[in-house]
Amino acid sequence: MKFSKNVNPLEGSIWDKIITFTVPLALTSLFQQLFNSADIAVIGRYSGSQALAAVGSTAPIVNIFINCLVGTSVGATVVISHLIGEKNEKGARKAIHTSLLLSVVLGIILGALGLLLARPILRLMGTPAEILGMADLYLKIYYLGIPFLTVYNFGAAIFRANGDTKKPLISLTLAGLINVALNVFFIVYCGMNVDGVAIATVIANTISAVLILHFLAKETGVLHLSVRQIHWHTGLILQVLKIGIPAGIQGMVFSFSNMIIQSAINSLGATTIAASTVALNFEIWAFHVLNAFSQTCTAFVGLNYGAKKLKRCIRIIRWCMIEAVVTSIVVALFFILLRKPLVSLFTKDAAVAKLAYLRMLWIISFEFISMVMDVFSGALRGWGFSLLPAVITIGGVCVLRIVYVYTVFVNWPDFGVLIAVYPLSWLVTAIGISISYFAVKKKVIARQMQIWKA
Repeated sequence: MKFSKNVNPLEGSIWDKIITFTVPLALTSLFQQLFNSADIAVIGRYSGSQALAAVGSTAPIVNIFINCLVGTSVGATVVISHLIGEKNEKGARKAIHTSLLLSVVLGIILGALGLLLARPILRLMGTPAEILGMADLYLKIYYLGIPFLTVYNFGAAIFRANGDTKKPLISLTLAGLINVALNVFFIVYCGMNVDGVAIATVIANTISAVLILHFLAKETGVLHLSVRQIHWHTGLILQVLKIGIPAGIQGMVFSFSNMIIQSAINSLGATTIAASTVALNFEIWAFHVLNAFSQTCTAFVGLNYGAKKLKRCIRIIRWCMIEAVVTSIVVALFFILLRKPLVSLFTKDAAVAKLAYLRMLWIISFEFISMVMDVFSGALRGWGFSLLPAVITIGGVCVLRIVYVYTVFVNWPDFGVLIAVYPLSWLVTAIGISISYFAVKKKVIARQMQIWKA
């Protein structure tokens, strides 16, 4: 069974393969964020503050839907990686083609829900009347591209299951560059507004989906895409959803808890909102780099679990943890030591900068705790246990943050007090997931080894 030319997770050294696999994953997320920033920059510069506010107000809604589909695609990675690890080529091909069909169905459902719920959700969020129409228009056009975005994410998940993160990166990079060019064309030269940005995004999503399907069609091994083999296999669909749905719900609830925190930040005034927005830019970049280790852990563990290489699974998890924690410390040092010149790129207001420094110190400095949580979660998903880390994360991160906002913060309405909930929730969740990981490792995996021997 063929793997990527650079990465074969089943054999040889581990630490270097993790880096080779993780770097394109991180770059994919970083480029996606960069292209999103370019969208905002173009519309803010050429369409005015109201158009900028309209697009910005949709971010929480868009993130909820994206987290749902990205989480669900994890199910495809795990199921396919298990089958590839088992050298079950027939089963892997079925899972690949079934997952792509599922992505189309899921994309249509999510797109339809987005179209129906766009305006009600915007109103529920208290979107100002002067930008409501533009925000609604942007969302309705954006959701037309959700099926293509879903296909891309599932296609990328399929490549990850076989140790390849480069083709998804190429697909996204080309589509992103076209997206930026179309933004300029539609807004600057065609005089369009939020509709131009939305149309450019839909076209870019379509291109990324076409490219990922093109790469799958060009594959000669187990990943080869053939239209004739696309069928609905209920058993495989249920396996994908069993792992993917908990991960998707976890991401959605995560976004919801962050919306609650944002509402608390909004209550502290414009200066605090501005400071939080500035610091959030750096947190997002750090998150995309570090979260790639969790995805790598899921893919590598899934392949080796399918190949019955449990000792190698443990070594992979250990190396992912070491590299993730070390990288998180390096990233934290980078942003903390350079916080003043970095923040100055966004604001010259001393009060805003001071609060931005505070948020960066509280959150980025403690990302290593988040890495413990994320890597062990990735490992559990790679073994096929997706519900367990989802439940613990929903309780330890989401529920705790919401309770904290409505109890501690209400009595001590201070910015420092509020953002302390991030490392606190990470610590509680990391402890819970660590206990769960070692319990699974000791009991469930030992039982699985007995089954394999039998």
